[in-house]
Amino acid sequence: MKEIKLNNLSPETGVDKKPTSFIDLKNLSHLETFDTFLSETPEINYSSKLDDIIVTGFLKRDDNYQIKVYEGKTHTLRGDIEAHKLLIHKAVLLPDELLATVSADQTVKIWRLLGIAMVFEIKLDYVPFDLSVNPETMVAYIFGKSPKISCYNIKSGSAVREITTENLEGYNTCVFLEKYNAIVAGVWGQHILHLINCKTGKVASQVDAGKDVSSIIGMQLVEPSSVVTAGNNVIHIWDTWESGIKLRRKITPPLKKIAHFTVIEDHDAILVTHLSPTIYIYKYSDGSLVKFLPTKMQKCYGIKFARATEKIFVTDAADGAVSVFVNDADSKKKNSCNTCRIF
Repeated sequence: MKEIKLNNLSPETGVDKKPTSFIDLKNLSHLETFDTFLSETPEINYSSKLDDIIVTGFLKRDDNYQIKVYEGKTHTLRGDIEAHKLLIHKAVLLPDELLATVSADQTVKIWRLLGIAMVFEIKLDYVPFDLSVNPETMVAYIFGKSPKISCYNIKSGSAVREITTENLEGYNTCVFLEKYNAIVAGVWGQHILHLINCKTGKVASQVDAGKDVSSIIGMQLVEPSSVVTAGNNVIHIWDTWESGIKLRRKITPPLKKIAHFTVIEDHDAILVTHLSPTIYIYKYSDGSLVKFLPTKMQKCYGIKFARATEKIFVTDAADGAVSVFVNDADSKKKNSCNTCRIF
């Protein structure tokens, strides 16, 4: 295992994979900001097929949690809808232009983005935290504060099966590994990862992420079988195989309490937010800190890269605004001056 202390900005040797490209951070600029008025924990997704920006969060005026969809090029509101009365733990973009919202109200709702309408609702007897979908079978594996994993077909809404694990605490985050028909899941409230075989429902492997991780708060699959996880104070990159998980790299940010992260593998980057005005960017290939990106936001939270348009979207947990960042040349097309530059 290689641990990177990020107060040392020198890149290390031993890069795992040569990146195809890299974002030119010195030429990254703020393009514009638009308001969603969705606060608390505003999460953001991007549909490349529809060129839509999807934001979920709390609308104080109506005292509920909503979904808002914005046009990807103009950032104008295309539609909105009330989704839940209680907290949305996770919003997951699904195949066929569907969206799943996983809520503290013990439901998972599947939404059609075109027209923004609910397709069906799954009612559970426990609080769900996350779900992951097998794109081949269209089965969603729902994880929450329960030893049960609920499996539903996301096209029909019908129950497929229920897996009972030996983990009484339940799970709070997960990713599906299509290559192995398995799921990596973080044990709720602990620093433990389980590799679960979807066919047998058994835990094939267990790994301890370390005592400096109070809980696994987020995961992202980096194809075909690498998984990046974040705890409150650390990021791990894991290699997986059919029956095991092995730590490849540990990244220890200088700033604690990670809020969100996103991996952009072909740009060799991990972008991290900390509920602060600054976005931190690390190299995926070796974990070194490349740049910190100061913004005019109060509490940077959700973050997403739109590959089709080369835009980075970041939500502000303080007021629900979404800031858009692009390469400086693209920014100058819209702005005739450099007043929006952030470096």
